[in-house]
Amino acid sequence: MWKIKLIYISVLRWQACNLNEISGGICLDFCNCKTVSKSYSLFIKPANISLDSIFLQRNPSRLVHLLPKLVYSYKTQLVNPRKAYFIDNGLQRVISPSFSQDLGRKLENAVFWELRRQFSELYYYNENNKECDFVVCQNSTPTQLIQVCWQLNTENIARERDGLVDAMNFFKFEQGLIITFAQEDKMIVDGKMIEVVPFWKVFG
Repeated sequence: MWKIKLIYISVLRWQACNLNEISGGICLDFCNCKTVSKSYSLFIKPANISLDSIFLQRNPSRLVHLLPKLVYSYKTQLVNPRKAYFIDNGLQRVISPSFSQDLGRKLENAVFWELRRQFSELYYYNENNKECDFVVCQNSTPTQLIQVCWQLNTENIARERDGLVDAMNFFKFEQGLIITFAQEDKMIVDGKMIEVVPFWKVFG
């Protein structure tokens, strides 16, 4: 009997250590859709623990929110990676300090929580190797497509623009939005309008 108890305690300790690894990994790489699923597959899946149960137990105050991919099959949605957003950028920095500023991800994190206050149905889009940060839905119908970028430049504008345009084509939208820190502009791509608007102007 004592051997069974010893094995049980060892398993619990192993699970606890791996849960801490997951928490740390999410802190270091939040807003990345690969983070949660990668940590889950490495540490938790072999122990037959569900992803939802982890966050119910480890995240009782909802300090981290998981954003699902927009797919019309619930089963498919469950197996797709989710993006993690910390409730506060300052809290994330204290828990897991990083040598880089990650301004783009912090802006995306701030945009998420502003949207979360206004809308209950939020998703991200990822098809054709292109991603759009936020799909706002009402009554299960997409109503707004939003991309987030700290500052558009020659290195990232194609990626940010093409991800948004791909989502616009997929959902048959004529307008899309890119939220930046301070830039403001308008562009027409394939006959579709993309507005570039600073964060303060959208949520101020």
